[in-house]
Amino acid sequence: MGAPGVVIASAGSGHPWSERPKTGGMIASMTVKLAITLPDEQVAAAKRAVAEGRAASVSAYIAEALSRRSADDELLDMLAEMKTEYGEPTADDYAWAEQALGLR
Repeated sequence: MGAPGVVIASAGSGHPWSERPKTGGMIASMTVKLAITLPDEQVAAAKRAVAEGRAASVSAYIAEALSRRSADDELLDMLAEMKTEYGEPTADDYAWAEQALGLR
C-alpha cells in the first residue's frame, strides 16, 4: 500500500513500474535500508510511539524526525538569507511580530 494519493502497481499489472524490484510496496529508489546507532532512551521513545499508535513503525518515527529536522534546517537557511539581505531585526520588528502573533 502506498502513501495517500499514490498508486503502487502490483507485479504483472502491465504498469511500467510493475517490473521494478519488490520492496514491500515501495519503489526501490524511494527508500534505503541503513543501520544506525541510537541512545537507549531514543530507541525507547520510538518504540513507545509505535506501541501508542503515534507512529506506524520505528523507521517511520525516525523518518518523521529527520523530515522535521530537514524542515528546521531549511527555515534556518531562509532566516540567515533574510538577515543577510535585510539585516538583523530591530526592537520594533520584534514588537510587531509579538503583537501579530498575539504574544502581547
